[in-house]
Amino acid sequence: MHGKRLVEEYLPLTKINKSSEKEQSFIRVPKLSNLHPWPARRPYANARALTLASILPQDFNRDLFNELIGLNNTSNVPYEIVYLVQPDRDKIAEIVKEKLGKDLKNIVIVDPMAGGGSIPLEALRLGFRTVAMEYNPVAYLILKATLEYPAKYGEKLYEAVKAETKKLINWALEELRKYYPEDAMNYIIARGYKCKSCGGLIPIIHSTKLGKDGPYIRLIFDKENKGFTVDISSVETEFTRLRCPYCNAPIIEDVALRDWVSRHKRLLEIALSGNFKQAKESIEELIQTHILLVKQTEKGFVVASKEDVDKFVGAYLDLTRLVEELRECIPSDPISEKNEVFKPIIDLGLKNWHELFNPRQLLILAKLIGYIKEKVKKLTEEKGDFGIAINIYLAFGLNKLTNFNNITTTWDDSTKTIRELMDHYARTRKIGFGLEYCEAKRIDLALNWVFEPHIERPSATHGGICPVIKLLCSWIEGLGDRIEVFMADAMKISEILGEKCVDVVNVDPPYFDQHNYSDLSEFFWQILRLTLAPAIDAGYLFSRGERRKAEVFVHGWNPILSTVPRDSEIIERKSAKSLIKGKSLIKGNGLNEKIKIITERMKMSHTRDWYVRSMYSFFRGAYKTLKDDGVLIVWFTHSDPEAWEGILSALYAAGFTVTKVWTIKTEMAERRVALAGSAFFSSLAIIARKAHERVIVGTANIEELLMNEEVKYAIVSSTVDALQSAEESGASGYEKYIMALAGAIAGATRIWNPIFESAPIKQTTETLEEFIGTRDLEAKDIYKLARLLLFFKEKLYLVALYHGVSRVLEGTIKEVFTKAGLEKTLIDKMVNDILSVDRDSKAYLLLWMTTRFSEEPTIEYDFGEKICKVIGTNLNRLKNLGLLEAKGRESKRRVVYGRQVADLIKRRVEVLDRTVSGMALRLTKTLAEIPATEEAEKVANYVRTLLPASRQVVAVSLFLLLTAKEEELESFGIKLNKSFIENVLKALYEG
Repeated sequence: MHGKRLVEEYLPLTKINKSSEKEQSFIRVPKLSNLHPWPARRPYANARALTLASILPQDFNRDLFNELIGLNNTSNVPYEIVYLVQPDRDKIAEIVKEKLGKDLKNIVIVDPMAGGGSIPLEALRLGFRTVAMEYNPVAYLILKATLEYPAKYGEKLYEAVKAETKKLINWALEELRKYYPEDAMNYIIARGYKCKSCGGLIPIIHSTKLGKDGPYIRLIFDKENKGFTVDISSVETEFTRLRCPYCNAPIIEDVALRDWVSRHKRLLEIALSGNFKQAKESIEELIQTHILLVKQTEKGFVVASKEDVDKFVGAYLDLTRLVEELRECIPSDPISEKNEVFKPIIDLGLKNWHELFNPRQLLILAKLIGYIKEKVKKLTEEKGDFGIAINIYLAFGLNKLTNFNNITTTWDDSTKTIRELMDHYARTRKIGFGLEYCEAKRIDLALNWVFEPHIERPSATHGGICPVIKLLCSWIEGLGDRIEVFMADAMKISEILGEKCVDVVNVDPPYFDQHNYSDLSEFFWQILRLTLAPAIDAGYLFSRGERRKAEVFVHGWNPILSTVPRDSEIIERKSAKSLIKGKSLIKGNGLNEKIKIITERMKMSHTRDWYVRSMYSFFRGAYKTLKDDGVLIVWFTHSDPEAWEGILSALYAAGFTVTKVWTIKTEMAERRVALAGSAFFSSLAIIARKAHERVIVGTANIEELLMNEEVKYAIVSSTVDALQSAEESGASGYEKYIMALAGAIAGATRIWNPIFESAPIKQTTETLEEFIGTRDLEAKDIYKLARLLLFFKEKLYLVALYHGVSRVLEGTIKEVFTKAGLEKTLIDKMVNDILSVDRDSKAYLLLWMTTRFSEEPTIEYDFGEKICKVIGTNLNRLKNLGLLEAKGRESKRRVVYGRQVADLIKRRVEVLDRTVSGMALRLTKTLAEIPATEEAEKVANYVRTLLPASRQVVAVSLFLLLTAKEEELESFGIKLNKSFIENVLKALYEG
């Protein structure tokens, strides 16, 4: 396979993204996310299209491609979703043989950071030989359950799992039903707290609302006896959060939660000691610590009754009585001190995993672990690997249940459902406590919901596991010889797979600090390692080659550990950011000093520089393992241009050139946490090849790079590419802007200076090894990497930002003037006038452009300084010219527009007259003060005598007026008179 690929020329973005948006919404069809909780999933339709288009030649028939990926057959599947359309592998095989002369099974697709498995699943469904790798043991098991087992065992696996889940549910009905009343669904449980001032018992909750429009919990407090009763009300009830209802003393949340944790732990310690007498004596403390307030039933909400409390107490006493029998099934290991996600809970005093459950939840969990563990042992002995395959889904089901049945859950009154642990993480990237918590429904009912063994039609599912297995088995049965799953460090990809043997590497890497996979997954790992212990001991899982083919290539970790591996997890940790304080590159005067600083920062584990270096190591491995004509696809998204610089500089240093970028929809609009604080629902699919079609330069001087037409073309064409893709994808204005900058930075990967391949290393008094101070990469490689990263960061990145923002500015000028009804010839003149302003005005306009896509008219200091540096000015100079103002002590600068101009006119009008942008602001203020009672032409003649202004000034003033936000215009005194001012400016320009 030689030459360009289809992916470098064509993707049916609109149709694919429409399908992906449906995929990511809450629709009732089987999805991989229903198998097991995992924090990031990529859309199947995009994965399928990108993979197939990376194999086919660029001149391949577009209509036929659309047919091959399923776009023409969606009318036959629920919700018309592409991923439910099974690709015609026979037809694909025939075409690939005809076009490329190869069998599908001889084309290798690798996802080395496969996560939840969307990308390798679609590669396998297309018929390619597929390799899925993951560093995390939970993800490794998800991949085996998603890919390997359905491909290997097919429909008989689904039937066996369905049968075993029915047995499990029947066992739960007999063994566990006794711990719940018959009508029990979900419980809302208050954390009990005794007021430090008056001693009254207080049920700590965040709200009395049970549903969006009611009903409500009604708490009736007896101030004399310091007690309360509970009722359900159809009308909203009075409630004051975190204040004693008896004496009105304020309650400090942290103090109340710490107090609750200590009593909760004490109750568990008594139970786990097996002291039945002491447990009985602690019943009153139990029901005052875990206050059962309300129960959800099929008929609605009811107050928790004596039966509810008695069943809860019975579970506590049974936990105490059966503890020795259950001890090996209790996840009692300590929570790692390195676990940042669970730090809020650790800080409150919870130190062990079992403490995340109330006594009944822990009893149920331990009994279910025991049941599944015995099944694993039995079926492993009877059926070997097939027995493991069956039971892994039972273990997944238990994790899915546990996600909703622990003391970190909260009540969602908008949906009348439990907010699970994963939801807490999605909203805050941490796991902490709400004021109340919830307990899941009667366990046999809960397991029916988890597994859905009776659901046959895909569209009838509510998110159960069995419908997903059924679909997977129907899709990939018989392809067991084309899939390999490894638990491995992605940085070792070439060592594991070999060199020049892979056709496509399709990878969705971590986005700096966006997710902390290891810390979150450690919760679920506790249950998986206990339930699957017999299979692990027998060598069927996490094999290092002792009894079967080696699958684990992670050094220093063993599945008997309660922790998951972290050291080589390629993420940036927030806790590591403090490590680089005082190690700024600005302090490095000469090249050697800067190299030393950047090298030192790259050695600091899980800092941003370490992340970039680790991604470089991965990209170098991918470079080696790809065939010379291979394709690398990198999915990435972030709202910070610095993040794009980091990932693309690593790609650049590894020897790749970006040949195409595609904007694709990858996130749900309902997603709780936006990337870097902004609503961001798109990713950029970066298509890269081994150094190819480069622009060769012989300089590292910014001014010379800026003036180089080939450099400009490479960057601007990539910017336009990204903008067109974002437009076609229906991205928001802010997303389009960021994608344009990302496209510009991607374009910079096409610029190459050969000096980095041949330049001698500057001599120092130290040896190179001492100077670099690293062992895991060759010193010469690190030196070269540091130089390339510096060249990209300090030169190419700045040039890319300038050309990228300039292109967006030019496009926006044309767009707003066209909407304003101006003729094309006039627009062209205005564009030329605006783009040829003085350097300070150009910097102001570029920064103004940036703020059009953010909520506030502010820019980050570092970003603004980079834009200014390329032009030959700086932020402080713009401030002195009245074009920017500092925003308090923050590292942000505000672009001036509005009342600040009036202040300057009163105090230092001459400052504004030094730049075109300053004069444009002054002109706007002048027009804002003129009554809108005369004709525009007449007012224009008057303004010419009052404040003579060049066409440049008028054009800039008009552009700023048309792109200003409502609050900015009001600050200028412009509201109803905007159209009047616009017409006057048009008349001024044309006059």
